[in-house]
Amino acid sequence: LLNIISDSIGDVYEQEWIYEIEKEGEKRFAEAIPPGFNDENKDGIRKYNGISYHQKYGDLIIWKDILKKATEQPRGDKVIFITNDGESNKKSDLIYKTSNMKVGPSIF
Repeated sequence: LLNIISDSIGDVYEQEWIYEIEKEGEKRFAEAIPPGFNDENKDGIRKYNGISYHQKYGDLIIWKDILKKATEQPRGDKVIFITNDGESNKKSDLIYKTSNMKVGPSIF
């Protein structure tokens, strides 16, 4: 598996990039634009490798990172994202569901 994904792992985030996404997230949450708006009430800040981010913007940060990575790769049209975030019936801001069936990503 490591041989397959070794050149497909994203770069380390820069704090300024995180700030820009969080600023965009404020506007997106106000209009309930996915992904991530169901996490608006999550409190707390997470820190990793000298970078910090507000937990409520985690889904949006991941989504923006996926888009960034996909556009940088020659195979940008092929992305695999594995998550269990859509398992909750209370969340519909990352996985689009209809009639309790998971259809695909809930994105704009």
